[in-house]
Amino acid sequence: MFSDRNEFNQFHHEIGEACDYDAMRAEIADSHFHGNADFTVSDVFALSSEGADVARSGMHDLGGGDGHNGHST
Repeated sequence: MFSDRNEFNQFHHEIGEACDYDAMRAEIADSHFHGNADFTVSDVFALSSEGADVARSGMHDLGGGDGHNGHST
């Protein structure tokens, strides 16, 4: 999600893997961006931020008693 095409290709070449940048990006786009393969790092951060907001509100709604609030239960 965070690599440009050249960095992606260089990394996979160095580790001996043959991966398709466009296919992998399309898979992420289909899963998280309604098929828009032109997503940016800002879009990824926005998606991450939305998920964090939902998680925080869920913990608040549960009263924090689900064991995921940093306290052992």
